[in-house]
Amino acid sequence: MRYQRSATISDRHAAIIEMIQADDLSSRALAERLGVSEPTINRDIEYLRSNGYEIKAVRVDQRWAYRLIEEMLVREKPPRSRGSKK
Repeated sequence: MRYQRSATISDRHAAIIEMIQADDLSSRALAERLGVSEPTINRDIEYLRSNGYEIKAVRVDQRWAYRLIEEMLVREKPPRSRGSKK
């Protein structure tokens, strides 16, 4: 059950990224399309921001919407030098 819930949340996060890449969408529009509440979308957006996605709220045609500014860059750890023992 716990794995299923995690998978569902991860799938929703991926769907949000795909949707706001394609179009500027409000919390309400995202919530309606994904079948969740607006507070859930707001928490998801905050989670995605905290994990490196640059998501901005922008004013579009008399409404606010989310826009993905840049895709997350994969952050690689710098290689440790061979002489270093940490």
